Amino acid sequence: MNVSHWKPSPAVLPDLPPSDPALADLTPQDIEGLIESLVQLHNGYQNILGDARLSRLGQAYLAGLCSNIERKSVEPIALALLEAPGRVRSLQQFISSYDWDEAAMFARYRSQVAETLVAGADPARSMLTLDSSEQVKSGKESAGVARQYCGRLGKVENCQSGVFVGYVSGKGQRLLDAQLYLPKKWIEDDDYAERREKTGIPKDQVFKTKPQIAGEMIRDLDRSGLFPAAWIGCDATFGMDRKFLAELPEGRSYLASVRSNLHVLTSAPQWKVPKRHASRGKAPSKLRLTETPMTVSGLAKTFSFTPMILKDGAKGPIGALLHACRVWRVPEFPEDNVRPEWLIVLKTPEGEMRFALSNAPEATTLEQFGHAATLRWSIERSFEECKSHLGMGDYEHRSFRGWRRHMFYVFLAHHFLQGVQLTLKKKRPSPSPWPKDSSAPSSPPVSLPRKRFSFFMRIQSKERPSTTGLIGKER
Repeated sequence: MNVSHWKPSPAVLPDLPPSDPALADLTPQDIEGLIESLVQLHNGYQNILGDARLSRLGQAYLAGLCSNIERKSVEPIALALLEAPGRVRSLQQFISSYDWDEAAMFARYRSQVAETLVAGADPARSMLTLDSSEQVKSGKESAGVARQYCGRLGKVENCQSGVFVGYVSGKGQRLLDAQLYLPKKWIEDDDYAERREKTGIPKDQVFKTKPQIAGEMIRDLDRSGLFPAAWIGCDATFGMDRKFLAELPEGRSYLASVRSNLHVLTSAPQWKVPKRHASRGKAPSKLRLTETPMTVSGLAKTFSFTPMILKDGAKGPIGALLHACRVWRVPEFPEDNVRPEWLIVLKTPEGEMRFALSNAPEATTLEQFGHAATLRWSIERSFEECKSHLGMGDYEHRSFRGWRRHMFYVFLAHHFLQGVQLTLKKKRPSPSPWPKDSSAPSSPPVSLPRKRFSFFMRIQSKERPSTTGLIGKER
């Protein structure tokens, strides 16, 4: 691997734009130390890759993602960091088709993350986070590409979509696993048979919805026992799916974003046959709910909110208005066993409302929900870092395996640079504890007297960081 011109990504120094002169503070000795650390990290996977040549290719790909190369796809990385003939094709085949076990690589990576983030962390203040992320594609040949909702654009677009799970504790945040979502037509339509073969989709692959994929990933992590966390956080793609929430592992509370048009009840569902109001016609015989359901957005208009400071940020405290109350989802049938849930409403200084449901214990406090909301935001922060600095969306691989292998190396690069950031911060303290750094909130949210908070909200609304990611956007 040719590292004579290697320079780290600007992500190495948090809170600084790529043009900041502080990036020049890294000495040649610092660069050599970073390269040595990166190689040592990747050497921990050499026995899984098996072949020394594969290990060199993997090192180059990892170094390329961590570098300041503008576009981090195979060709620019190969031309910058490899010298052997056919280097571009070799690196392409390493990601797309060479024989190595990405599942074993992910398993070892998760063990390393657990060693870093779990020891000494409080499970009550830790969360497994779920979200989907999309990448726009212009063609039709990449595995799973289709016209589908793209969260990045907020509309239907030709894109690939993946399901991601992360972990956040008081010691930091990481992405843990990713699975490419394959639309139903990619699995079941005969017209896609040739594309399935070209992209290497297994012949026994069955269609799974995003909540089904996410549920399997969460249950696998739960069985591993590596990531003790009291919370599971997810966006509305998963929060609107009752079956998904019902099948989550016991012993963890979910904080699940829901859409504003979700209908709920404010008391336990009761059914009765309506009275007859007319002398003519057939008398009512079907059971009906005695309470008229309301949308969560409509119900929120009746709430009194509590002002809270969720966390200190770079431009001052990050504040929001919160309310939590017990509600019941609308049952489909009288025999349905509907349990009470918490409805949590977060109102931003800009006036936007975000809604979530939770099965947390009845004694859960508003401060605990506020802290959980800040944990929920961490996976979006990881996406931002990986897309902005580590080439998460720069891949040009079309194969099914190539997509997941690329995500593995992006995660490993993120893990490496998070460790580098921590080391550099000890030498160069950051003035921005959160959310500019990658650490999870370490202190609970606090409430403010309403008069003081109203003034704070008024003067900060145009300058402070957005809180819309705290619970999650609607999808």
